[in-house]
Amino acid sequence: MEEKDIVSWTTMIDGYAKLGEYDVAKSFLDAVPRQETATWNALILAYDQNGEPHEALAIFRQLQLSKNANPDNGSMRI
Repeated sequence: MEEKDIVSWTTMIDGYAKLGEYDVAKSFLDAVPRQETATWNALILAYDQNGEPHEALAIFRQLQLSKNANPDNGSMRI
């Protein structure tokens, strides 16, 4: 089976998070071989859009502490 690319990972995280399946989305984020800011932003945005601003902020803070990615303008808009 072909290895998933970052777009595939981000799409899965976004989809599960928008369905409220946050644990699944977080497990995908943890499994991403190379985390990128867009991947984190998908999870942050889904929390925010589903009325979970405190969780969105918690994930944003994790992104800030991450050694694999950094917040960008998209992260800050959320």
